[in-house]
Amino acid sequence: MTKGVIQVTNLMKERINNINRNNFSDFVLPHISVNSNIEAIIDGCFGVVEYSDTSVRINCKTLILKFTGTELSIKTVSEQQYKVSGNILSMEFCSC
Repeated sequence: MTKGVIQVTNLMKERINNINRNNFSDFVLPHISVNSNIEAIIDGCFGVVEYSDTSVRINCKTLILKFTGTELSIKTVSEQQYKVSGNILSMEFCSC
């Protein structure tokens, strides 16, 4: 496993261990579909935190997705689904 995958796995384990047993609605994971390095479609979005042509951060309730690259743009597919397009160089999972 790569370092990034291990960090994401550990973050998810920590989040799962901290869930209030009576309220699972607070734990929502995004679904991400990636098409090469030119687009990513994210389900489970709750707003845009940062947006420029080189950096995009999207709130996914339990974490922030950060995309870096060039010529990045966001299109709203539906109320909770966004599409990030451009030359995506990296995608990071950041804690809230």
